[in-house]
Amino acid sequence: MTCDPPYPRLGEALRFLSGALDTKRRNRDIDRLAREGDFDWELISGLIDELIVEPLARQIDPPFANLVGQWLAFVKDEYVRSLRTISLDALSREEALPLLERHLFSAWVANLLVVTKDRFGGPDLRLLLAPNETHSPLFPEVNPIDAVFLWIEHTAGIRGGALTNLFYSIHDGDPGQRDQVERWRKGKYLPDLGSVVIVLNSWERLRIRHPNMPSHVNCLRWLLVARAICWAERRSSDLRRNITEHLDALQTGPTDVGPYFDEAIASAARPATEVIPIALQAMHALSLHGTKEVGALASADALLREMGQVFDRIEMRYAIDYWWHWCNARQSALCGKLAEAMHHYEQAADLALYRCGPEQKTLLREAIYLAAHLKKASIYKQLMHRCLALEMVPRPYSGLETPSWIPMDYYSRFFECEFPESGRFREGTDD
Repeated sequence: MTCDPPYPRLGEALRFLSGALDTKRRNRDIDRLAREGDFDWELISGLIDELIVEPLARQIDPPFANLVGQWLAFVKDEYVRSLRTISLDALSREEALPLLERHLFSAWVANLLVVTKDRFGGPDLRLLLAPNETHSPLFPEVNPIDAVFLWIEHTAGIRGGALTNLFYSIHDGDPGQRDQVERWRKGKYLPDLGSVVIVLNSWERLRIRHPNMPSHVNCLRWLLVARAICWAERRSSDLRRNITEHLDALQTGPTDVGPYFDEAIASAARPATEVIPIALQAMHALSLHGTKEVGALASADALLREMGQVFDRIEMRYAIDYWWHWCNARQSALCGKLAEAMHHYEQAADLALYRCGPEQKTLLREAIYLAAHLKKASIYKQLMHRCLALEMVPRPYSGLETPSWIPMDYYSRFFECEFPESGRFREGTDD
């Protein structure tokens, strides 16, 4: 079981998509975003253009590239909204990913397929997505690439499976092109984008013989889509079935995915039922506001010790460790030990992002105010980049650097409001 957060990071998602479309090239920024998270909020938009939109415009065609770019902007907004509002803190990445794939990712892919077909025409989407069903006597199991070739043959009036041999005839008897296409159709080999482009360079020669054949560029679009589905299906075996379910849902309107996640979280959280009440009591005892009675620090200490003992007994500490650091951060702050509190806030933020839904904003707000007050510029900058990437604060105008747009002095003014003197433990001492 990995320690990755349940939600894939934005960099991970973009790297996955560029791999499916075979547009990814060596890029240190996307690998670092996938590995470390949002260290620079402005990178994602530029990387979408560099890794997805521009290669598609160059190798397929600009209208399709623009459509994919618009779809990606929509998906990014929806994804960020979901991870800000739906907490998956009880789930591991292995538990969360099948839910996300089925109820979010597949729905967005279904939307792209429908819009692409409406805009450009294309194959029967149910044939494209048919899982392990026999449609061709030559190819017992139709994969998405074969489905695209079957659509081309049907549209052109060519006998099913015969298109493969036509590549042989127009290349002067060279079996290379024919064999390559046959391997694609049988699912024995996954083509890269360059190979698809090269094979279809001879398309106009085929259209002379079969004028009803779809255009060269539309065949390129759909073969790339089919290639992406096949590539992604290696990592998600139920992908076609999940997308098909959402094709039906598009006819009936959006579905509330909350109940699906709630059920999974409730089931996964059962091992932590002992610690949840203690953690909630601790957070209440460590409220940043409200006068603390004498002895309140001792009570909070006892709750934290109890919480730590229970944490050590459960197997899913990876999912709730951020609570431990957050509680310790608050306790340190309420005792006036601000440097120690900052250390715990950093740990809590690392563990909570892409995990705990709306709690992320509260945690990051406290951490940013404290970092600004302590004039910890590097910590402040890192936290602000995360807030901006997940759209938890208004974004600056394009071209302005974050530190100059929201200087630390601006947020340091809010420190006393967030951590008022009146809320501290009476037994605490200032740094």
